[in-house]
Amino acid sequence: MIYQIARGFGLSLFLFSCIFLIGDASHSYAFAESDESPSLPAAPNLSELIRFVFIESSAEGYSNEKNWNKTSKRFDGLRIRGLRISKRKKAVKHGFCRKYAASLKNPEKNFEFTIEETTIPNEDVLAFLVNARLRARCEATFAHYVYGVKGINGTTVADADIRVKILISLNPQTEFSLSKPIPKFYLNTKVRDVDFRLKDVDVRKVGVLDGKFVEVVGDGLRKAFEELIQNQESRVKKKLQKELDKIQGKPTDQAS
Repeated sequence: MIYQIARGFGLSLFLFSCIFLIGDASHSYAFAESDESPSLPAAPNLSELIRFVFIESSAEGYSNEKNWNKTSKRFDGLRIRGLRISKRKKAVKHGFCRKYAASLKNPEKNFEFTIEETTIPNEDVLAFLVNARLRARCEATFAHYVYGVKGINGTTVADADIRVKILISLNPQTEFSLSKPIPKFYLNTKVRDVDFRLKDVDVRKVGVLDGKFVEVVGDGLRKAFEELIQNQESRVKKKLQKELDKIQGKPTDQAS
């Protein structure tokens, strides 16, 4: 049997649980000086949990090599079989080849965020908005081939600002059972939305590229960043909800 806690009912228990999870929601958090690997305390507050989830989720970056092995066939001599003569062809690299690798840039160092209380229209729940800022880096390796002969080649590096918004709601509930004298309390915490936005992209190194190649690589860098943050959105949301469910001891979608 589950009951939703009305405003003003069980206030001391409710506040204790919120402090345990949220900590001080009016503060901003920055970890620019930390070199330690993320570790989650036995009883984390929300700031510790967010930092842990972001660093864990950033372990897997994004890569794209679909344009790295572009080939074309060229004349490779004659094949003679008796009275028959035919041309031989060989597949060689040809054209403008490039590949991309993008990842969050040292999130254990370059990560800061704020947590503030907010509201959700037409819902009587406690909600918190997390505003975070991260850096990402993308490397584009390129090489131009003319039927197997390599011409210009090198690496272009770009950095980008990433802004993140996370909306989390709490809808505290108690579960009563005739077999257990002490009711169980659930925060019923839900990650409502995770939104990554790409801000300024700063190309740090262009190398020997010019003309149309600069435009091609530039478009590829931005697409790589976009793919990275889309992947991070789903990872962070899934991981954060999973860790919140562990803390409250029950999946949110069942705690209702």
